[in-house]
Amino acid sequence: MKGVVHIVDDDLSMRTSLYQLVTTRTHMLVRTFRSGDEFLNALPDLERGIVLLDLDMPGMSGVDVLATLRALRPDFMPLIVTGHGDVATMVSAMRLGAFDVIEKPFEIAALLRSLEQAMAKLEWDSHLHDSARAARERIDKLSDREREVLLLLVAGHPNKAVARELGVSPRTVEGHRASMMAKLEIASLPEAMRLAYAAGLIPPA
Repeated sequence: MKGVVHIVDDDLSMRTSLYQLVTTRTHMLVRTFRSGDEFLNALPDLERGIVLLDLDMPGMSGVDVLATLRALRPDFMPLIVTGHGDVATMVSAMRLGAFDVIEKPFEIAALLRSLEQAMAKLEWDSHLHDSARAARERIDKLSDREREVLLLLVAGHPNKAVARELGVSPRTVEGHRASMMAKLEIASLPEAMRLAYAAGLIPPA
């Protein structure tokens, strides 16, 4: 596993234990923080990664950290390690975006497995984000009319129906369609549909 893990725990012995475990059993880079406040103060400069977070800390609680992460840096993947794993706490943490909740004392295999799964999801989410951004950048090259043509075509309207909708001739629609295809560097309507879906122009079914 590669990536970054940010350990946030006020207990020095736990921070040290988690640091040694992650650095010796994975290829992840590890950073440690002794409080939620210290972590959030450093947040603007931190690389996206997993957050191994204790919930019960003095000062800003782990729940407060989760809420702030969700608002400011949803690209992070929180993983809760807590000695207070009651059902209400787990539900609250999951609703705030925690990938998993692991109770102390934890099994090493369970923690490593959760780390691996969290990193895989983080990488997949990053891939989807990059794909969506690239698709939006390509579609941003279109004129307003070409974008209208694209949306009508991927909605299943033939050229004649698009022409009626826009109040132009079918030949004009063909011209806009050809220009749109050239700008997007695609050769077929299915490709246009996949690109529009990736960019978020077509809502999921």
